[in-house]
Amino acid sequence: MVRESSSKELQETLQQDYETCREQWKEILNRRHKDLKIHSGLTAKSQFRVLDSSFWEQVDATVEYEQLRMQSSDNDETKGKLDDSKVYQQLLKDFVAQSAASNDAVGSGRRLQASKATQNKKKKVDR
Repeated sequence: MVRESSSKELQETLQQDYETCREQWKEILNRRHKDLKIHSGLTAKSQFRVLDSSFWEQVDATVEYEQLRMQSSDNDETKGKLDDSKVYQQLLKDFVAQSAASNDAVGSGRRLQASKATQNKKKKVDR
């Protein structure tokens, strides 16, 4: 009985400490994450813009996902609750945009080669 009450007290104390420090942790971790992204150059070109969220949002999403996964192992009704369609939609948009950009680059490269070929075809005549 003593162990139960001490573990409950410990959980309550930890929860109170967490709630007290949560906003400060959130601010610090998000700032450090942003600094790391800037210094590593990830902000310039990111393939996964949907996933490009703050550190704290990623942590919350991971915790929520793990909770859903644990529930789904207990109960098969929760399998359909995880909706990742936004991620796949953004990936598809990025893929199409990159394909269009590479096609434009290939097309402009071909035009450049064609213009060089026409310039080379002109005969040089000594006068």
